[in-house]
Amino acid sequence: MDPKAREAWSTTDEGKEFITASSKKWRNASIAFGMPEGAATAAGVRTTAFYTGADTGAG
Repeated sequence: MDPKAREAWSTTDEGKEFITASSKKWRNASIAFGMPEGAATAAGVRTTAFYTGADTGAG
């Protein structure tokens, strides 16, 4: 896939929904394998923000 097309897709509603759902599944898997819930949640938020350009509010 063309990198520019992939990047553009990640900012669409469909792309953001997919990325957010994927991050949540990774968060849940991380917790299941022993990562503390807070750390897993923070990692999921950062991952979603990285791929979608969302603001994490972390200043």
